[in-house]
Amino acid sequence: MRRNDLLVDVVRHGESTWNAEGRWQGQADPPLSDAGTSQAEAVALRYEGTTLDMIWSSDLTRARDTAKPVARKLGLDVKTLPAMREMDVGTWTGLTRREIAVRFPEEWDAVESGGDPVRGGGESRAHLMTRVRGAFASLTAESLAADARHVMLVTHGGVVREIALMALGLEVEGMRAVRRLAAPGNASVSVVATAGRRSRLLSYNDSSHVEHVRHTALEA
Repeated sequence: MRRNDLLVDVVRHGESTWNAEGRWQGQADPPLSDAGTSQAEAVALRYEGTTLDMIWSSDLTRARDTAKPVARKLGLDVKTLPAMREMDVGTWTGLTRREIAVRFPEEWDAVESGGDPVRGGGESRAHLMTRVRGAFASLTAESLAADARHVMLVTHGGVVREIALMALGLEVEGMRAVRRLAAPGNASVSVVATAGRRSRLLSYNDSSHVEHVRHTALEA
């Protein structure tokens, strides 16, 4: 890590009840499953004895409840950032992949063939990228203004992947780049070092701390 870098540990939330059922969540707000709660505690154990300066989280319950055990262990508050929510999938919300394919075949076929439609009247991947890029810049600026050098962000699968692609300089490649990077597992940790407008991906999708807990890799 370079002297002026901000280290951001980007954590995907633990398994939710809808993850367990294979349902697309988008910006809906289902809670953590029992497995997800165990994963959140495992993340807290991973960070025991670590110095974090700030903890950021999406404002959705599954992200906040993943951040809270870490915050309690380290004596920190959780700062919520609504712009770090998952992609808005509109009328796809709550449906399984099979149900989406039946009810919205044109949109689903477009995604499966590498296109980037607006999902269910919500957002496209391009919209998500723009939102996340702005939110990450705000997080970085506010963290550095508070003299932070190591922070955590608890967010969602689609957001984690966008941050990783941004750090790799691949976000401009669109859906082709998305398909090259596996969806992060529940409660996985990815690490980004950022200085100004330049970021580097140091690690991606480390789930070693939750190997003993069932987890899924469903993106939304």
